[in-house]
Amino acid sequence: MGISFTRHLFEYEAIKSLHEEKHYPIQPMCHFLHVSRSSYYEWLKHPISPGEFLNTELTQEIRKTYDKHPDMGYRRIADEVNTLYHHKFNDKRFLRLCRTLGIQSTIKH
Repeated sequence: MGISFTRHLFEYEAIKSLHEEKHYPIQPMCHFLHVSRSSYYEWLKHPISPGEFLNTELTQEIRKTYDKHPDMGYRRIADEVNTLYHHKFNDKRFLRLCRTLGIQSTIKH
């Protein structure tokens, strides 16, 4: 799933870029990529949801924290970011975002 909540994000972006650059018609591209035309226009018209916007902000903070302390795992990163934002975000959210970023803690022996 990644950071975005949109299901067919890559297909929508491909349709948009091909339509803008090469003036391909939208209807056949939607049919070829197995997405409905109405859902493409709905995606095109609506901005980024608040959850997606918050996820992008959290990923930036996760990346900064991990760059400072590469030995931290998602639990300690969650504690750091939660104290920074003065909010309690769920650990599972941090686990999902860390997995999409490819962040893992180093095991100390």
